Amino acid sequence: PIIIEPSVQGGVTIRSYEEMDKEQYYQFFLSVLQVYGFSAINMPGDVIKIIPERNASSAGVPLVEKGAVTASDEVIVRIVPLYNVSGRELAPLLQQLSKVAEGAVIHYDPSNVLIMTGRTAMVNQMASIVERVDEQAEYQVETVHLENASATEVVAIARQLTDEGQAGKQGSSGRVN
Repeated sequence: PIIIEPSVQGGVTIRSYEEMDKEQYYQFFLSVLQVYGFSAINMPGDVIKIIPERNASSAGVPLVEKGAVTASDEVIVRIVPLYNVSGRELAPLLQQLSKVAEGAVIHYDPSNVLIMTGRTAMVNQMASIVERVDEQAEYQVETVHLENASATEVVAIARQLTDEGQAGKQGSSGRVN
């Protein structure tokens, strides 16, 4: 069953040179709805609500797990965990992308996750960006065994060198040794 909001009116004529199966026809239907500013929200019991796109994020949008296959023009919610970057820092950048496509990105600090709402294709694209940005940096760790020095003294020297290197990068020192 389909529930159609009263503001949805009109008709669409479909012409195709190829026969479409149910899935292709539904994808086409979702794309037409998007062009006209409407969204189809899948509800429990195989009920579909057709509503204005601006109301979609507050209409009980289904939560989709990573890897779940859904139609590319469906409106979904997806939770993306972060392991190496802060959601507080990443969310504003993604919000700029999601504004273009009527989506939303919210960060939840206690779990360091992003909650993304929007069309499946857009949410999946943002999730892919997050996965790339969140990749763990590859560091090489080398252990140095000290024979004739104190570890405390070596740490102090290393900190001093690091502080001097940072000051040089900031341009605070104009002299050359």
